[in-house]
Amino acid sequence: MKIFMSKVQTILFLLTCGMFGAVIYKWSTSVTTYKVIEKIKDVSETESKRGPTLVLPPQQIMNFIGPPEFQNITLATSHEELARIYHTYINKVQVKCNNIVRQGRNGDGGWDVCMDPPYELKKPCLVYSFGINNDWSFDDAVSRNIGCEIHAFDPSMNVNDHFRQPSIYFHATGLDGSDAKSQNHPTWKMGRLQTIIKKLGHTNSTIDLIKIDIEESEWSAFPDMVLSNSLNRVKQFCFEIHFFLPTPVRDPDPWRYHSGLLLFKNLYNLGFRIFKSHGNPWCRYKSQFGPERWSCHEVYMVKVSS
Repeated sequence: MKIFMSKVQTILFLLTCGMFGAVIYKWSTSVTTYKVIEKIKDVSETESKRGPTLVLPPQQIMNFIGPPEFQNITLATSHEELARIYHTYINKVQVKCNNIVRQGRNGDGGWDVCMDPPYELKKPCLVYSFGINNDWSFDDAVSRNIGCEIHAFDPSMNVNDHFRQPSIYFHATGLDGSDAKSQNHPTWKMGRLQTIIKKLGHTNSTIDLIKIDIEESEWSAFPDMVLSNSLNRVKQFCFEIHFFLPTPVRDPDPWRYHSGLLLFKNLYNLGFRIFKSHGNPWCRYKSQFGPERWSCHEVYMVKVSS
């Protein structure tokens, strides 16, 4: 708690010393809105299982460029309204894809790909796949059906780097917001997306699709991906976003909804639009505000502008 308060006090001190205008300008002219959001770790056992906590920005910073649905959000927005906005937004198709093709199994393990021009996957193509968990359904299908070069990443499988097939390269590396070892799993090698892209020699390459399913570790990785502009050459971005629910089961806490809305605001400003989204049936719960909802969603996006 002392760490949290010191960070908040530091931010307030800087704002009152004349930096408020500069911070607002920085946030209003850049999509990297996580610039003043600092990740902290709660020392409690419960929060360590839930992943990193985000320190939210001042209320006024919530009102900047982004989806029209978000324009009236402030830190004073009620829990119920945050939940409504989040779940409405994440389930809304923003751009139509006429040719959606399932790659891999129909259930868990398979993922959808938009095959409309100019987003379609066709040789030569490059795919990054984070989170395998010994299920190669998607990766094998993309390799077999399309012939893309695929780089698959997962530090949890107790398998060394290897070639699975001539076009599938496995890396025993996990995606994170830093290049340090995992705190919860000290033997796991982790890396930022920007670092991984550079190591693989893809800095100037188009990545046709990135798939991410890393069980809530996205909350550490995604802010860094936005801040470092690592998605600037990505055409399709599909991921599962997870909210671990409080006990007893109820809606995620307001700060989690704020974090999710900030993420989607950033992706919107980067040019990404949802072409498909659905809740994971394993994550269904009864909301305290009435409707049945899902705490994790598969989200499929294409980049419509740079």
